[in-house]
Amino acid sequence: MRSSLFSALLLLLAISVPARAQSLQPLAGNTLMGTANGTLLGLGTMALANSGDPTPLRVGVGMGTLYGLGLGIYDLTYTGIGNGSRIDGMFNSAGYTGQIILMDTFYGGATGGIVGVAIALMVNEPLVEGLQYGVGTGLWAGFAFGLADAFYYSNTIPDGLGSAYPLQIRTGQNTSVGFLEPGLAVLPGNDGAGHAGLSPAFKIDVARVQVRF
Repeated sequence: MRSSLFSALLLLLAISVPARAQSLQPLAGNTLMGTANGTLLGLGTMALANSGDPTPLRVGVGMGTLYGLGLGIYDLTYTGIGNGSRIDGMFNSAGYTGQIILMDTFYGGATGGIVGVAIALMVNEPLVEGLQYGVGTGLWAGFAFGLADAFYYSNTIPDGLGSAYPLQIRTGQNTSVGFLEPGLAVLPGNDGAGHAGLSPAFKIDVARVQVRF
């Protein structure tokens, strides 16, 4: 009787935990991208301050991680991300709100670097300085635009392919290749006393090809 009851409970756990893990993917994805965004902003702050003091970087990583976790809660609560939907921003589509902001931050830094070098050429200043201040300014400008893009300009639309990737290439109308997808997996384990069970674990899928028929 005990064996049958344990088997039934294990079966229910095997069914329910993957579903919960799938719904928690926005938490993992947004937290990862928030950390990356905080890292970029920390480096941008160091560039603008022209300082090698790593304090802005440490603060950026910590604040970015918490900010990403907050975005994950927002996605789970308000956007329905994780249930087959994606966010369409002005310049890119993404699986998570944090991905829209991260990409806009990156685009801002790249654009700022180009503009900074151009200005340095015109005023005959060192190109390295133009690149340094241009990237630093562009990262913060891109982040500010990303916030507006994610919370004001973007739309949430269903997507059978899913777009929960920091890097994603659409190879056709019904196919896509995604890289570095964060998420949660369910692994077999035990409680240290010889009792079998299942437990969630953080994972990153290096690459995945998706095809919709």
